[in-house]
Parts: sequence; C-alpha cells; structure tokens
Amino acid sequence: MLSPVLPPFGMPTLNKYTDKSGYYIRARTPETGNITYKIYSKGNSVLRDAQLKAGDEISWDVIKTLKALELIYTDGSGTLGPDDFVPSTSGSGDLSPKQAELLLESIQANFQLTEKQLRIICDILGLDVPKQNIESTRTQLEAEVQSIASKIPMTTTLSDCAAADLATSVSINQTHRLGTELQITLLNSNLTSAATAPDEWKYVQHTFRCGGLISEGQWSISGIDETSWRQVGEAYAQFGLLLPIVERALEREEFEVPDTPAGVTISIGS
Repeated sequence: MLSPVLPPFGMPTLNKYTDKSGYYIRARTPETGNITYKIYSKGNSVLRDAQLKAGDEISWDVIKTLKALELIYTDGSGTLGPDDFVPSTSGSGDLSPKQAELLLESIQANFQLTEKQLRIICDILGLDVPKQNIESTRTQLEAEVQSIASKIPMTTTLSDCAAADLATSVSINQTHRLGTELQITLLNSNLTSAATAPDEWKYVQHTFRCGGLISEGQWSISGIDETSWRQVGEAYAQFGLLLPIVERALEREEFEVPDTPAGVTISIGS
C-alpha cells in the first residue's frame, strides 16, 4: 500500500511502503501532474548508503541516476531509460557536490559499473570520472603499444631507436567538461641518460581527444623537431599503427569514440 508524501511541483520525495519493505518516489510537475517511480529492491542499498530516508525531498538528479541504472520503473511505461523523462523543473533542488559524491560512492559500493555507465552517471551528477576507474585501460594500452615496438617506424623521428630502447608511456585523463584526453609518448630511452640534456631527448607524443566540448575525435602529434617530409611521414605511419589499438582499447571499456574525425595535426618543434 502506498502512503505518499505529496510533493510540491518540482520537488520529488522519497516514500516508504507501509505494508512491505522498499521505497518509491512521488513527483509532480506542471506538465505531467503526479508521477510515481517504483524502486527495485536492489536499489534500496544505494538509497541507504547515500543516507536518503523516507520523507526526504530529493533532487531530480537522483531520479535520473536511478533511471540510468534501471533501478526505477512505473506501472504505465515499465523500466525507463536515462533520457525518457527530463522535466523542465530538473534544475530545482540540485545536489551539492558532497551529496553527488556520496551518491556515486554508494552506487560504486553496490554495483560493478562499466566505464560507460560511470561516465553517464558522472555526467548527470556533474562530477569528473574517478581516475582509478581508467587505470586498467591505461596499463593495458601501454602494454599493447609496447608489444608492437618492432613495427613502429622510428628511423627519423626517434634517431634510429631500436625496439629494445623504445620506452612508452600512456596517460588518460577525463573531465566532465573536456571529455577524454589520451596521450601516448614514444621515447628513445637510449638518449635519456644522465649525460644527455633533456632538450636532446628524442620523443614523439600522440594525443587523442574526444567527448566533452569536442564532438569529433581529434588526433595531434608533437615532438617533431624539424620540418622534414620523412619525419612527418614517419609520424603519420606511427599514427596508422596506434589508431586501431586506441580504438579497440576505448571501445572495449565502452568509452565513447566519435565516428567522425576532426583530423590529424602535427606540431613542428619539441
């Protein structure tokens, strides 16, 4: 039996069943009138760990987050997707950064999220994606790049670097505003000894950016130290080998990879 606390327009409330365990959400908007969101039992632990209790007014961001996880439904339309209902009052009662972080922590404690789910939820809550969740992708990608060292052309860009002397490093950064930035650095480790000045090091850095404010994938190459067609051609050949590895790694972890490239740019001068 429902024993609802009726909310004013724009402020949903969390309610508890009187005759059984579990919770549901009552909301009202000028466009739809009363809405009842029922919560699957596996969502109860999320609410508890987020310190939400019956009678609390909750943010629309909480509702949208529960939708994204398919933890709520209505009798009329079944399980809802994250974009099925976004009322015009969604700006009211926003979560504070601390509340948003607590909700994310409670979700991660109760569910094993995919990278895609994590990014959707962080986007709803206005949070940056936690760095520890992309570390496995970074280390795996670094190993895959190192595994093709013998195939990477390095004659002009890295001063005849031998495969055994190639050092690779990968970094992946994500922010809510700027999206994903992935950098692969190829370095001739034979030229990084203490006797060699840093400005004499030979490296090429490949950077891929997508998401956030960037709707198309952008690939840039830096570290080319002279205007030479051979170096430029070699840098493009490196790009051709690295691109499929990057695409597979990102798609495997369900990162969003745009279908349309914005192009490849090369910066001359380290």
